[in-house]
Amino acid sequence: MKEYRYLFFLALSIVLFIGLGTQSSTTDIATENNQKLSYEKEIVTSAITVSGDSAFTGAGFTGAGTPGNPYILDGVTVTTSSGGNGIYITGTTKHFIIQNCIVNLTAASSSYGIRFNNADNGTIYNCEILGT
Repeated sequence: MKEYRYLFFLALSIVLFIGLGTQSSTTDIATENNQKLSYEKEIVTSAITVSGDSAFTGAGFTGAGTPGNPYILDGVTVTTSSGGNGIYITGTTKHFIIQNCIVNLTAASSSYGIRFNNADNGTIYNCEILGT
């Protein structure tokens, strides 16, 4: 009977040790990836404007603009210097996502960080608007 208890506790200890080690490694990898994301931002010195369905790819978006494959703008830092909007999307029926972006409004006359006008299929995730 003592031998079975010993084997049971030994097996339980091994399972817990392996389980805790795996959880710790996963957390470390997630933390490391989040730190890398903040350093991989592309810097754009001027505002981004998309006017119409065909202007997305020229403005740095990837994708096709469909519900299953929307245009995506990801990881971009926009700094305005002459006022106006940081990212402005107008006159489109395409589907698009703006995510993980930073908009820095440096001019006092800036209107909006991110603005949609007549663009009903847009979504914003995890973006920061800074400045005046």
